[in-house]
Amino acid sequence: MQKAAEDFGVEGLLDQAPQALSRGQRQRVAVAAAVATAPAVLALDEPTAGQDSASLERLMLGLRAFPGALLFATHDLGLTLRHATRTLVMIQGQIVRDGPPQEALQDLPEPSPLPLPPLAQLCARLGLPPMDPQALAAFVEPKP
Repeated sequence: MQKAAEDFGVEGLLDQAPQALSRGQRQRVAVAAAVATAPAVLALDEPTAGQDSASLERLMLGLRAFPGALLFATHDLGLTLRHATRTLVMIQGQIVRDGPPQEALQDLPEPSPLPLPPLAQLCARLGLPPMDPQALAAFVEPKP
């Protein structure tokens, strides 16, 4: 548990009563506890709820190190673009897209209940697939 607590930045929270923690802290402690059990598959529903941007990224980096299969549900398409390797888009309970995030989030059916982040919208207007800042930087860097 100590390694997972360190990975998710909750090592100082383990001795506190859950009711004394913020929503985001409780979420990170719960994710760290789940990871510490070393399941083969970890399924999380909105794991980044209640997180500030720094805690969100730390949580997702901790999850990237998880050795098993990770499934997470989110409404945050920017998070999906930054961290998912495969994306299933569901609208009204039906899977309408399945693939890498840049492909699955391209040309979503209208009306889409989830807007793309502003950078991904700009990419779409330019005829590019939706990208996160790092992917866009790699795309526009001159190739040697």
